[in-house]
Amino acid sequence: MSTFDAEPSSAAPTGKGPVTLPRDLRLNPGEEAVYLLRTHPKVLFLPAVTWLILAAAAVACYMFVPRGMLDGWLYLGLQAVTCALTLHYAAWPILQWWKKVYIVTTKQLIIREGVLYKKSISSQLARVSDIHVDRGILDRIFRCGTLVIINAANGEASQSSKRVIFSDVPHALKVEQTLKDMVYHNNHTASMPGVSTY
Repeated sequence: MSTFDAEPSSAAPTGKGPVTLPRDLRLNPGEEAVYLLRTHPKVLFLPAVTWLILAAAAVACYMFVPRGMLDGWLYLGLQAVTCALTLHYAAWPILQWWKKVYIVTTKQLIIREGVLYKKSISSQLARVSDIHVDRGILDRIFRCGTLVIINAANGEASQSSKRVIFSDVPHALKVEQTLKDMVYHNNHTASMPGVSTY
């Protein structure tokens, strides 16, 4: 039996307000954006702490290490190393987090990521056969979770299934229910004689 046989709470859910999409993303005619999601900001805790530690080390080096103990070039080299470490372990992860987005539209699921090299993955909503949420203890505390969306050719979740994963998105249970409602609505509309979902 299909995951979407039961009647959902709403036929065609939409977001609370207009969704601001990346400027280079173009949707198909009649397609609307429902969600634009990012991984929960909890993943920024470690980069933020690293940034603070490295910044504190740089300030301490500047204030408490006598200039006479360090050669001019050595002092500049230490500062350069500190800046490089800050960029690599703090600024870069934050930038990667900001540039990775999960987009849900009325027709497809899109994952876009990359800072210098950009990558985009899309999957048709009509091919979704199952959706579930993985949540750990911290996820329950922060009200987030990982959405696992299974797409299968011929509508069957078999070995040829392809998974689309939205990692640690906020309000995962609400997003899951919205997706299930949308899939049910698309499948129900497609099964009606003379009605097309595209």
